[in-house]
Amino acid sequence: MDMFDEFGDEMPDGRLTAISDGKVYRLREAIFISKQLGRQLFQEKMKEFEV
Repeated sequence: MDMFDEFGDEMPDGRLTAISDGKVYRLREAIFISKQLGRQLFQEKMKEFEV
């Protein structure tokens, strides 16, 4: 059996990403700042973009 056949074994409910924490962010603004800085934003900075 190759790895492709085993792909779904780890995700029995079909989910490809983690469950959402329910928070909503102003992502366009956060991405803009991240690009200006040239790095990812720290969690503390992301809190500024929560709606």
